Amino acid sequence: MKKILALLCVLALLATVCGCRSAKKETETVSYFEGEETADDDSTASESEKKDGKDKASDKKSEEDVPTGSNSKISNPLKANLKGATVTVYDVGGVFAPNASESKTAAARAEYIKKLQKQLNCKLQIKPIEIKKLKSLAAASAASGKAISQIITADLYEMGYFISSNLVADLGKISSMDLSKGYMNAAGMLEASRFGSGRYGVAAEGTNGSCVLYNKRILKELGHPDNYIYDLVNSGKWNYTTFRKLAKEATKDLDGKPGMSAADQWGMVVMDMETGSTADLLVSANTPMLKFSGGKLISNMSNPNISKLADLLVNTYKKDKTRLDVTGKKAHEAFMSGKVFMEYTVTSVLPQFVTMKDEYGFVPAPKYDGAQKYTSAFDWNYKGIMIPAGLSAKEQYNAGAVVQAYMYLMQGIYDVKKKEYSNRYFFDEQSAKNLITVMDGVTTHPAQCYAKLSETIQTGTYRVFWNHISKGASVSAAVESTSSSLKKALDDLNRKIKDK
Repeated sequence: MKKILALLCVLALLATVCGCRSAKKETETVSYFEGEETADDDSTASESEKKDGKDKASDKKSEEDVPTGSNSKISNPLKANLKGATVTVYDVGGVFAPNASESKTAAARAEYIKKLQKQLNCKLQIKPIEIKKLKSLAAASAASGKAISQIITADLYEMGYFISSNLVADLGKISSMDLSKGYMNAAGMLEASRFGSGRYGVAAEGTNGSCVLYNKRILKELGHPDNYIYDLVNSGKWNYTTFRKLAKEATKDLDGKPGMSAADQWGMVVMDMETGSTADLLVSANTPMLKFSGGKLISNMSNPNISKLADLLVNTYKKDKTRLDVTGKKAHEAFMSGKVFMEYTVTSVLPQFVTMKDEYGFVPAPKYDGAQKYTSAFDWNYKGIMIPAGLSAKEQYNAGAVVQAYMYLMQGIYDVKKKEYSNRYFFDEQSAKNLITVMDGVTTHPAQCYAKLSETIQTGTYRVFWNHISKGASVSAAVESTSSSLKKALDDLNRKIKDK
């Protein structure tokens, strides 16, 4: 029976602050922010302020008067007052319109969206759209001299298209935003989406990271105590060496027939090797495939550690002969059957395991031997948020205020997700602790934004690893054969990016 954790009650979204607020002067630099220091979190402009003409005076300002440049004085973005403005959002994947009935976490996100609109005194006009159509409409709108909307969302791996096509604005130049706040760089996406001196996107929800589930029954049958893997995690020894060692111990021929088959017991399955565990290892080893240098995106594939990491993946997933060769849904089914000891997967799929007969433990993805922290690459199917280029000053200001407030509020998702997963998907308290470790360690690398931009970039980065794992292709030969074309593709890409 699952243990229901005795967790703390969900904290109030934001603490209210008592105090009086002085009337806002018309000469304030930030014309849409109300009383930064003392305003109550849930307040909007009071009726007395509206009557004395202060708000009306601000409304009469021309769009050219809206301040430009990054604002580092925004202590609480929920104090912005957008005066009833409508902010349009082309939304891929329900970022701004989550299905509240899907989960408690989704329901909390939906409530945050409502709170955002109330606090900022604005209305979000959400337009669901598929990514392919969004790309087409955004390009067509830009060609006609218009912005498609005030905010857009996109899959992480599609963000490079919008950035390289100059379809989105540099967030660092929007006066209603403060990119220095830690929450703005959730999952490291703000940095991964940079180009030149610009920063172009933020993570819609940076809590989905890679993890390993293991079958507690099989662990016991191997002769290990219940907390064996948890102790490895807590002592910093849960790495590729211990991961591979346990997978070898668990791999057993059960049917007595020559060779291993699905009827036997396997050490592991991996949901996604190419863009999942491969990216995780590179993050853990601090060896990106693409990196920024002098404001430009350049290849790091000639780094000697690339071949070393590729060989480690081949040894783990192929030469050790401990991995059942299935991925995706079939990997989940194999693990649930009780014939596989561990599944390397992501936190978002945990609801799929509620019918599993055996209990499982939850730990972070194994780290590169010698790495200090448990990290993983942000799932590149998750979404980023961007602001289209070409907006009027006022529209851009409103969009920036909404995005800043969204990121500010979404910090609360950590607590909600931990509580929901603890009550519904975990069997012990250590799993809940490990969930926080996973969420805190999610990182985005530039290759996740830009590698799928062209087949040439994809071939010179992710495919080098994939072909080495699946086909035994030489890493050094693949890097050498693609280096020239990869450099040209990146040079072409760098020429397209203009500081805005």
